[in-house]
Amino acid sequence: MSSKPTNMRRVVLLLSVVTVLIVIIYNIRVQKQMTLFSSDPKEDHQEDPEESDFQALHREMGIGGKAVVRPKERERKGPRMVRTKSGESFVEGMFYTHDDWPQFHYKIYNTTIPKSPYDPPHAIQWDFNVSTLLQRPDVKGRPPKLIMWMAPVGYLPQLPEPVRLRTCPEMPCRMTTNAKYQEKSAALLWNAQSIRMVKPPERPHPDQVFIFHNQERPTPSQMARSNYRTSAWRSVFNWTMSFRFDSDILDMYGYLSKRPAPVVKNYTTILARKTQMAAWMVSHCKTTSRRDEYVKILQKYLPVHIYGQCGPHKCARSEDDKCFKTIESNYKFLLAFENALCKEYITEKFFRYMEADLVLVVRGGAGYEKHAPRGTYINTADFKTIQDLSAYLQHLDKNPEEYLKILRAKDQYVPMYEEYPHRDSKGRISFMHYHYEAVAYCELCRRLWNIDRYRKSYPDMTEWFDKGGCAAPKDIS
Repeated sequence: MSSKPTNMRRVVLLLSVVTVLIVIIYNIRVQKQMTLFSSDPKEDHQEDPEESDFQALHREMGIGGKAVVRPKERERKGPRMVRTKSGESFVEGMFYTHDDWPQFHYKIYNTTIPKSPYDPPHAIQWDFNVSTLLQRPDVKGRPPKLIMWMAPVGYLPQLPEPVRLRTCPEMPCRMTTNAKYQEKSAALLWNAQSIRMVKPPERPHPDQVFIFHNQERPTPSQMARSNYRTSAWRSVFNWTMSFRFDSDILDMYGYLSKRPAPVVKNYTTILARKTQMAAWMVSHCKTTSRRDEYVKILQKYLPVHIYGQCGPHKCARSEDDKCFKTIESNYKFLLAFENALCKEYITEKFFRYMEADLVLVVRGGAGYEKHAPRGTYINTADFKTIQDLSAYLQHLDKNPEEYLKILRAKDQYVPMYEEYPHRDSKGRISFMHYHYEAVAYCELCRRLWNIDRYRKSYPDMTEWFDKGGCAAPKDIS
C-alpha cells in the first residue's frame, strides 16, 4: 500500500498547525500595537495642572488630541485583522494605502498608489473614552451612523462604500461620498463653496442633520458660485463645521500638543549651518491681505528670499517638501503670511512649519495666542511698523541666545495634522493638503449619538457666516 495519502495528511496537518500558530502570534502582536483612547474631553477629562490657556480652550471645544510616535513599519500589504478596545474584530480593506486612510479596495485605482513623500512623525489620538459610549444600551448592537458628503471638499478621496473614521475607527460611525446612502445617513455635509443644488433635499426623517462645512476664507471670490445665500438654503442647516471657534464642530488646519518630554537637539549646530536671513514660500501672489506688498517693503530693510510662483527661487508644489527642507536648514526665519486677514483663519502654513528648526514670522487676522503660546513665534501685529519688525529680526540675528530661546520654547510643542493627498485618476499624488480634520469627524460622530443634547438650527446661515468677515490690511503704508 502506498504511503502517499498518509504523507499528504501529515503535510496538511502540519500546515494547519503552522497557520494556527501564525494567527495566534499575529493577534498577540495586534493587541500589543492597538492604540487605546483616553478620557472624554467633555465628560471624563481630567484636567492637566500644566495645561496652558490655549490647550484648555481647545479641550472645552472638544478637540483635545495627543501626538503619538508612528510605528517604524507603516507599510502593510493585503487585508489585516484589527481588534478594537471593545473586543470587536474586523478586517481592514483589501488594499492598504500608505497615507493610512481610507482603506481602499484594490479596484478603486488601476495602478498602485505610490508612497506619499510626506510623512508626519506622529499619529493622532482623540481624547475620548470610546468604550463608555459603546456600552450604552442605545448604542450597543445598533448599526453605525452614516455620515455622507453631499458636496465634498476637494482633498477628500472618493468613498464609494462607508469607511471607518480615520482617527477613531472604534466610533460607531462610517463616512461615504456615495449618494445611494443619502436617505440612510444620520448627517449630510456640504462644503460651503460647492453648494450647487438649487434647493436642499427632503429629509427622510427629522433627526437627519444638515452640516455647513467651510475651510476657506469667507471672501466673495471664494463663495461666488455657492447657493448657500439663496432663500432655499439659508435656514436648512443644523450645525456648522469650520476653523472658527464659534463653530458647532471646530475643524482646524492644525493643533499644537505639549510634548510629554523635552526634545533633544544640538541647537548650536542648527544655528551654525544657517547662512540666510528670511524666506517666504508662496504660490498665490496677489491676495486680499496684500502680503506681497508687505514683503516688498520688508525687503528694503533685510533680505527675504521668495520661493514658489511669486519669486525668483522656483519651487514646484509637488516638490514642496524638498524645498522646505532646504529652507529649514539654511534660513533663520520663515514668513507664514495668510492670503486674507479673516477671523480665526490660520492655515496649515503655521502648524506644519512650527516643528521646523527655524522661527516663524506670522501675519493673519486671527488671535495666534489661541493656538500657540506667545514666545514660540513672531507676530507682525506686535510691531507698529514693518521697519520695527525688521529691527527686531536683525536684533535676533545678532543675539543668538535670544533667537535660540524662541526655538527652544517652540520645541516644547508638537504640531498635529493629517495629510490628505490630492490624486489624479491613476492614483498619482500631485500635492498634499494638511488639516486637523479627523478629530472633528470623531466629535461629529459623538454628537450624532447624543443628538438630543445638540438639537439646533440656523434661521439664517448667511448671518452666521458673515460674522467671520475679513479686514483690509492696516499695516502697509
